Amino acid sequence: TTGEAATLSTEEKLPLISSLGEEIRGKGLLIAGVGGNCTRDTVGLIRQVEALPVDGYMVITPYYNKPNQAGLVQHYLAVDAASTRPI
Repeated sequence: TTGEAATLSTEEKLPLISSLGEEIRGKGLLIAGVGGNCTRDTVGLIRQVEALPVDGYMVITPYYNKPNQAGLVQHYLAVDAASTRPI
């Protein structure tokens, strides 16, 4: 499944991602669910998670505010610019 990322707070996500990253290291890939409806919050979370042992990010399309095509492009460009890992 896509997990429970959408239902966890940042305070819950960070230690969970860190622990899983350490446990999984070298055994498989860890794709961290960091997406949300707010581009600024998604970028902020990616910047925090960049220091953790993850292999990539799962980012959702903002569904509540439903941006148009140009808005979606800007959302994903901002997310990509914040990350050194695959989205």
